[in-house]
Amino acid sequence: MVWTIRAVAALLMLACLSLGRNESAEATGWAPGYSFCLDDAATGLFSIPMPPNQPCDGNPAAGQPTDARTARGITEPAYNFDFVTSFAPAASADLSDQNIPLGAIVGRHASKRQLSSLGNPCSNSITVFFTLFFSSLDMNDTLVPKPPGQTNQLEFFASDDDNDGLPNAVEKYPEYLKKFFDPDYSKGPDGVYDNIYGGGDDVPGPNPPLQPIGRATGLAVLVGFELQLVLNVLVFPVGTNLANVGYPDLPTFDSTLGYPSVTILQDPTALPSPSVFSNFCSPQDVVALDFGLTRDNPCTPLPGASGCPDNPVFPAPYTFTPDPEGCDAPARAQPDPDNNEASCATRKNPPDGTYTSTMFARSLRDADDDSIENNLDTCALVPSPGYNPRAPDSLRDPDGDGLPSPPEGCDPAPTVRGPQSPPNCTQGNVGPDTDGDCYSDRQDNCAAVLFGDGTIDINKSYNKGQEDQDSDGIGDLCDPEPNVPNGHRHEVCIPVDITIPSSPNGAPGSIHEPPCEVVDPGDDSDSDGFPDPTEIACGSDRLSNASIPERVDGIFIGNDDNGDTAVEEPLPPSSGPYDCDADGWTGSQEKLIFAAPTTTKDQDPCGNNGWPGELTGDDNILNVADIASFLFPERTVDDGHGMFNKYHHPLDDAAPSGIDAAMARWNLLASPHLPTTMINIGDLNALNPAVNAPTARPPMFGGQPAFFTDVGNGVGACPFPP
Repeated sequence: MVWTIRAVAALLMLACLSLGRNESAEATGWAPGYSFCLDDAATGLFSIPMPPNQPCDGNPAAGQPTDARTARGITEPAYNFDFVTSFAPAASADLSDQNIPLGAIVGRHASKRQLSSLGNPCSNSITVFFTLFFSSLDMNDTLVPKPPGQTNQLEFFASDDDNDGLPNAVEKYPEYLKKFFDPDYSKGPDGVYDNIYGGGDDVPGPNPPLQPIGRATGLAVLVGFELQLVLNVLVFPVGTNLANVGYPDLPTFDSTLGYPSVTILQDPTALPSPSVFSNFCSPQDVVALDFGLTRDNPCTPLPGASGCPDNPVFPAPYTFTPDPEGCDAPARAQPDPDNNEASCATRKNPPDGTYTSTMFARSLRDADDDSIENNLDTCALVPSPGYNPRAPDSLRDPDGDGLPSPPEGCDPAPTVRGPQSPPNCTQGNVGPDTDGDCYSDRQDNCAAVLFGDGTIDINKSYNKGQEDQDSDGIGDLCDPEPNVPNGHRHEVCIPVDITIPSSPNGAPGSIHEPPCEVVDPGDDSDSDGFPDPTEIACGSDRLSNASIPERVDGIFIGNDDNGDTAVEEPLPPSSGPYDCDADGWTGSQEKLIFAAPTTTKDQDPCGNNGWPGELTGDDNILNVADIASFLFPERTVDDGHGMFNKYHHPLDDAAPSGIDAAMARWNLLASPHLPTTMINIGDLNALNPAVNAPTARPPMFGGQPAFFTDVGNGVGACPFPP
């Protein structure tokens, strides 16, 4: 029914995709970025990151097969991604052509990652580009990697065994994707996937593997290391439950989100192999282009262009040359009869309206709560809060082998660099390898476990196969609970709205905890006076009227207002654009108006110290005195801006430069908020009962003019104690 890679930004693990499960999820403090816009791929550059001054210039008119650009990223030292899925609105994807041909070029994908090599700190940057080809969906015709233990296991995925210009991985379905997306697959008693689906002691469950409705393949070779990279982008039907043996506890995603897509690099079912790549870490950036119309594959028929058939590329500019025969493949993922794969629509802009593209992201785990994820933490069960794995640390790791010193680490010889890998290791020297298992300390999921006397417990460190049944980044041999994932993690949803035909630019929504849902801005599902989007952004339950955004004032002091068991906790970082205390001003505005370091003022709706409209008297009432305070008492000296008290005076009124906090209190619009900003009629009108604005008609007054509302304590009285 659909093909789209609108949210192709997902996991890019250049060695092995890390799997995980959840017994503790958090959303505070972890804020990956996500963006979506309509673009014209034939103009500008395709780089990573994209040039900041390069606009999104796609055609936003309804029905247009416009290209789309997505980007996601995470800054250091934040936890890296563990799982990402993105959703394309059904209204856009349903308009695509159904007979997209095998091998058609459907987009580009670029990833910039930071890694450590040969046991050095995680500070080297690499960038990889992929051209994406529409690929086979036939799970009965599969491609099996080389057996475990062999090097470069996916090497022949880029070969063209039948000499038709299409790599093997495009024409055949990777066997490992069947295992990975089988909802009830069992790895058997050994807890390790067999190379073959259902082989060894593996047992497929009664339910078949998830069948994608679109798949694209990208191929690249990591220069200097001769490692074949294989990227798969899969799109599943609306409403698909993505839970599988690797991620059995993924949230159930609402079908209104649209079509889910997942990106997988390499074989996620294979055990890690010893490698010169020790580890990966944030920062990370991913950019993707989804071509609205397929481009012709220059490799069909052979001999084709440079790079064919192995690892073909499609360099910019991505101009579109139509196929005179149109989109003419006989069926989906079948060869095009004239070998021209252009002119098939992968997406079209939906009818006029606002649509949401959403990304769900989950972080890697941190078992010892030292802000270093288990996969990056060489001493995952020993807190090392001051250690920086991204740079040399002569204080905490004086020998530079990647193992911090006790008591904040697990190095059995803190001043002696760990020995190199033994000479019999398949990959040769991969860096310091304290336990001699051929995995460098920075790659090893059981690098060193110490006895009480500080010597190494080799029986809990030598994890030769790197088995990790619970996929928490801690090897089975050193994991105190090898079948129970250890460590907290974070889960977030990030929506981006696109409005047709107003603009090609996406408008980011608020980062919030699951569930990821598309909600109407005006909905109030629990009738508690807080719109659903506000409750999501402000950390309360939109479906329970017993849950409201956390408050810190009056009768709310000491209460768990949002029902998360915490008391007086700060608002989520993404709450700034929302009015969490229903006083008519957003958290970002109140932060500026009150010259506050945080959005705490958006947790207190009343009184002179919490309600921006209550300017004078500290009587918890909005009345004529508050409006008059803009003008009176008059000043004794005209400083060039008039005699009025605040009106027509700049925010730097009492200083040669900088914002005067006393003046900022009257800048009720709070944008702009610069030293030169003047207090003007707009600020005064923010309180005008004749104006239909939330500042004058706050939600806490039920939308009535605060100036005229009698709630028991007099006209304009705030409904809560100050």
